Amino acid sequence: MKAAISFLTAFLFLLSAGSAIAQKQPPAMSPDYFPERWEEFTYQDDLFKIHFPKTPQVASIPGKKGETTRIYKHRSFVAFEIRVTTFPATLEGKIPVEALFEEMKKLGLEGIKNYNPKIIAETDITQDGKAGRFIHAETSDGAVLRMKFFLSGARIFYLFAETEKGAKHGINWENDFEKVAMGFLDSFKLL
Repeated sequence: MKAAISFLTAFLFLLSAGSAIAQKQPPAMSPDYFPERWEEFTYQDDLFKIHFPKTPQVASIPGKKGETTRIYKHRSFVAFEIRVTTFPATLEGKIPVEALFEEMKKLGLEGIKNYNPKIIAETDITQDGKAGRFIHAETSDGAVLRMKFFLSGARIFYLFAETEKGAKHGINWENDFEKVAMGFLDSFKLL
């Protein structure tokens, strides 16, 4: 478990370091406002499918202990991102899931502590029979973060949608674009 935790420290540092509210100028009635119209993308290599407003950018980051992280993202007035870290062997059954999620939350909040993160809601969830966690947090610089993470076999899935607190443009801006953010997070399915 120590190896997984040390990896998570670096992993979550990368997550928090890239966290910033996407573009300040909202797009003119872009597809991003309409989650019910988004396209479903299937990624067989990472064993999931999800909806994005348009084709996401994809990048890979090799790890030091044989793990690989693939990042799928799209940014406009909302930052949508999913990170899938695949380890050489299964973690399921080898790491207590609750302890893993608590450590991920702790390290993630530590990475953005300068922005005084406040957890608004936190819930244990399941997705396709796999344990997960949902967290809604806000920061002092006006970011609203909605996150989900799951453990499935040798993969950790980390999804987030980040919006700006109080922004009112386009449509579906109620509750800090909750419908848009959750349209992304809730569309995630394991294969």
